[in-house]
Amino acid sequence: MTPSLSIVVVGFDMARELPRTVRSLLPPYQRDIALSDIEIIVADSGSHEPVRRDDFPREADITVLRVDDGGVSPCRAVNRAAALARGDHIAVVIDGARMASPRLIRTALEAARIHPDPADLAAPETKL
Repeated sequence: MTPSLSIVVVGFDMARELPRTVRSLLPPYQRDIALSDIEIIVADSGSHEPVRRDDFPREADITVLRVDDGGVSPCRAVNRAAALARGDHIAVVIDGARMASPRLIRTALEAARIHPDPADLAAPETKL
């Protein structure tokens, strides 16, 4: 089954923070979603201690991608992880030391259903 949302989480040397961030993106912390609604792709941007799949809940659809040649910018890691995404939509968490608010995922999925291009919600006078 294709997930509705692929979430790319990028981190560098965040062995303690990354698992907490990922858990905040999953049920039961995220309310009103099922595990099958999302996939998470953790992009390890060359951490000194590599991120391991075992650091995250087994039951969740989580892929760990190691990017050793990304440099100081998270862009290469984001792009490589996004290329693996299977979801209908992609979300990016650039700093893997963040906690998601409950129902953040449900709200994002609802926004995507309400408007055919959720990234195109800016007022017409503000568009270039």
